[in-house]
Amino acid sequence: MNTENQPPKRKYLTYFIFAAIIILISGYLTYLYVFSIYEVKIEVSRNKIYTDGESYTLITVVPINSFGNRAPGRSVNVDFQITEGADLAEIDKSNLNKGIIVLKAKSKPGKVIILVKPDLAVFPTYVEILILPNLA
Repeated sequence: MNTENQPPKRKYLTYFIFAAIIILISGYLTYLYVFSIYEVKIEVSRNKIYTDGESYTLITVVPINSFGNRAPGRSVNVDFQITEGADLAEIDKSNLNKGIIVLKAKSKPGKVIILVKPDLAVFPTYVEILILPNLA
């Protein structure tokens, strides 16, 4: 049997260890930069709603990764509080674990201020929603 043409087993082991290290480092860097939350962004579907009893706005807290995109598979726990104008609007639906609320207007016009406190943010944010009279 000719053993001169066969590469040594040690060479395969070196390639395997090198490939395993590259895969582990790539996975770790992907986790750090793609899946880690670096900041949160508050999105409001509409800043103005009407007093028709059916108008609503969706407030969403989006986790942002290091590339400025939504962090895939991640969500943020949020606490929402209506600090001003609680008699003008009501929280119709909420999912505090995913950072989503639906605010529905009642029958009086005015201004509603909502305090948004995400778990991962340093400071809370105020969101202002104007409730305008229905002109139709």
